[in-house]
Amino acid sequence: QRAVSLRPDYADALINTAAALAALQKFEPALHAYAAVLERHPANPAAHYNRAVLLAHLNRFDGAVAGFEAALSSNPRHPFALSGAANAALNLCDWKRTQDLGVRLAREVAEKKSVITPFTLLGYSDDLALQRQCAETYLEAKGAVCSSPRSAGISRRPQKLRIAYVSPDFGAHPVGRQIVELLERHDRSGFEVIGMSLGPGDGSAIRIRLAAACDRFEDGHGKTDRQVAELMRRLEIDIAVDLSG
Repeated sequence: QRAVSLRPDYADALINTAAALAALQKFEPALHAYAAVLERHPANPAAHYNRAVLLAHLNRFDGAVAGFEAALSSNPRHPFALSGAANAALNLCDWKRTQDLGVRLAREVAEKKSVITPFTLLGYSDDLALQRQCAETYLEAKGAVCSSPRSAGISRRPQKLRIAYVSPDFGAHPVGRQIVELLERHDRSGFEVIGMSLGPGDGSAIRIRLAAACDRFEDGHGKTDRQVAELMRRLEIDIAVDLSG
């Protein structure tokens, strides 16, 4: 606000003010702030994009898709706006728009021209190679470093294979409800079952039942990916099943 008081047309300060309001969950003031930016800078792609992201968060998908398309109109090479438009169109069940967007999505993912959220692409394509390319591009854009796994050392000769079921949803969640009986009925003659929980404990009856259904239940909430990986190495996990896809 101090920067804007010194230079009322300072686009970055106006956009950052709106973003700060959104982060404080002051959503309507944030939308008004974005409107103020666009009054002064009607072709600013960042303002259009950020406002559209907020509208999508508020499930106002008509306004969101219009905002993402405005961002693309202002900057056809905007790296994220196409993904936002595609996701908003899915939420609107706008099949004419999704049909048109699907062709562009496939082309831009293949050519690495846009960063598309992998779950958004699942609504458009079942091409496995395209899905992989999409995920790799998305991770690179997010700064993920996919390093080679460390050596696990000399593997043991287990009497039973140790299977870790990994999920942030061990609790009152569809995944928790669907997996609990599988864990309870799991063949114990050849397998040891480990639950690796990545989400916060919710104290629910289903979480208590899930923990009891495992031979060992580990709480990985708050740990980094590498810390969880190192824990699984220490536990000498033979097979990890990712329940989050």
